Amino acid sequence: MNIYLFACILAIIDTYLTYKFFLKFKKNKFLIAILCFLISFYLILVLVRYLFNL
Repeated sequence: MNIYLFACILAIIDTYLTYKFFLKFKKNKFLIAILCFLISFYLILVLVRYLFNL
């Protein structure tokens, strides 16, 4: 459960930074931000699982 929480926190930070630097002036900001969060969460979760299983 801690791995999911850690991945969620990192994905939120990644989504915030992406929104702050890249998505400020785009249309459909909310939809793109949600998509960015889901992709970030999945990739970070896979990476964290791999690192914890080493």
